[in-house]
Amino acid sequence: MGSIDTLTKFMIAWKNSNWSEMFENAQITCKKTYYSYHTRRGQNI
Repeated sequence: MGSIDTLTKFMIAWKNSNWSEMFENAQITCKKTYYSYHTRRGQNI
């Protein structure tokens, strides 16, 4: 029962949230992580 409750709460939060904005933020975070990773590799740290 607890997992169904959690899923329901998640679905409500998902519907109420601006999912496109969250997706945009996730992409930006991924790019930052990607670039910082490759920058560090380029410096042979």
